[in-house]
Amino acid sequence: TNINPYLVNVADVLIGRHDAPISQVPEIRFGNQPIDGGGFLFTEEEMEAFVEREPKAKKFIHRYMGSEELINNISRYCLWLRSVTPDQLRAMPLVMERIEAVRKFRLSSKRPATRELAEYPTQFAFVSQPDSNYIAIPSVSSERRSYIPIGFFGPEVIASNLCLIIPDATEYHFGV
Repeated sequence: TNINPYLVNVADVLIGRHDAPISQVPEIRFGNQPIDGGGFLFTEEEMEAFVEREPKAKKFIHRYMGSEELINNISRYCLWLRSVTPDQLRAMPLVMERIEAVRKFRLSSKRPATRELAEYPTQFAFVSQPDSNYIAIPSVSSERRSYIPIGFFGPEVIASNLCLIIPDATEYHFGV
């Protein structure tokens, strides 16, 4: 007699949107998005070769975790320059080359918001990295999986935008 928005034969009852959890749990948010044309990212081999040529950059290279890396235990890395000073940058010419490549990539975009990001070429486009432990949940997985692989990481591992993260998570949250 009635087909509601959920395509069932019951009254029109709608579930409203919630922007915050309905219980006392940490919120889920998106990981960090580089929009860099690959300028910040390295495979393990690329990272090792880069650090060999630019040893001062080692402290600014962190493990980088996206859906594929989490699910398949792949080692990837990124330049994470949130705490770098101008003097440190000037002492690392290969890092400066990477930053310039990011700037050029962003400037070449058709999207105005991406072109504006070229003013900040040392930073990821969207940063949500917690200063605490967090849970990483792949935003892409297979429907054939009987479970979703989930990781528990410290702030030194940078979560990509292909992961959802739960900052300030405890081992209890991870267990649940």
